[in-house]
Amino acid sequence: MKKKDFKCQNCGECCRHYVLLSKSEVKRIEKLGFKDFTEEDHFGKPKQVIKLDEGKCFFLRFKGNSSFCIIYQNRPKICRVYPFFKKEIKDCKPKILFPN
Repeated sequence: MKKKDFKCQNCGECCRHYVLLSKSEVKRIEKLGFKDFTEEDHFGKPKQVIKLDEGKCFFLRFKGNSSFCIIYQNRPKICRVYPFFKKEIKDCKPKILFPN
């Protein structure tokens, strides 16, 4: 599937993994008024990741069977490019969301 053919199903599956944040992304989200949305990633060098709340991204909300991001316009870069790390994808369900 190519990017032009992709249509998000709002299933929220991509928002059930830790998302690595840059310092500038943390600052940008803090300016929106959010606090305590990060935790330390201890799988390598200490970095900030978005907290998981009951197994989902701190910013993920649901309305009926649809999910949405409450910071969509200010979401981290990795969320903006996901799932198109390659030109074509087979499935948008994530394996891992950490950048290279």
